[in-house]
Amino acid sequence: MSDAGAKDVGETIEKMSDAYEAGDLDLFTSFFTDDVVVMPPGAPAVVGIEGFRNMMAGMFSSGERSDAVSISRDITVVDDWAIEWHEQATTYTSNATGESRRAFHKGIWVFRREDGDWKIARYCWNDAPEVEPV
Repeated sequence: MSDAGAKDVGETIEKMSDAYEAGDLDLFTSFFTDDVVVMPPGAPAVVGIEGFRNMMAGMFSSGERSDAVSISRDITVVDDWAIEWHEQATTYTSNATGESRRAFHKGIWVFRREDGDWKIARYCWNDAPEVEPV
């Protein structure tokens, strides 16, 4: 495991999270590989960046803003691959009504280094009990 690699992956996660929170679809999806495979709970896998971009466009235009607290539990780096697992609690607030809801999940990101940048090649998550990550 490379501590420097884990630090770089952690910095990538922070930048990606900022893009998500800002609702910047172009910047957010730039953190994923062209051949990304995303496996959301209870839904078919989404294969390729265009399918993932379409999925995220729907989420970004949903009329909700999000505020997430995510805790990386481990980042393991081997050569040009890294695996990160995390727990997250997100508050989604309706722009129209101000009503909010909470969602909790745990997930795994598999990163691949491409031209010196860490990008997510695989992403899988599922719902978690309603426990705040600490």
